[in-house]
Amino acid sequence: MEQNETPIQERPLPGVNIRAIAWLVGCTVTIIVTTMTGYYNLQNEVRELKYQYSSDSRFTDLNFKTVEVKINALDVEYKELAKKYDELLQKK
Repeated sequence: MEQNETPIQERPLPGVNIRAIAWLVGCTVTIIVTTMTGYYNLQNEVRELKYQYSSDSRFTDLNFKTVEVKINALDVEYKELAKKYDELLQKK
């Protein structure tokens, strides 16, 4: 290596200045912030959907239990009515 040559780290690059570096950093930061914001918004929406699904699931389970109780009550009433009907038929 000659005495006049400078190492590659110290050589000036044409077109690279403080303004260009600041612009590059600014654009990069903007892209990162936009991406992170979108990611966290999607994450919050997914969390809300999970919460809504779990609460809907609880209501559905509650409705199924209510319907099951009503069906059992109707079944008991049906059996009583069928028994009374059979008794009436036997009396005739």
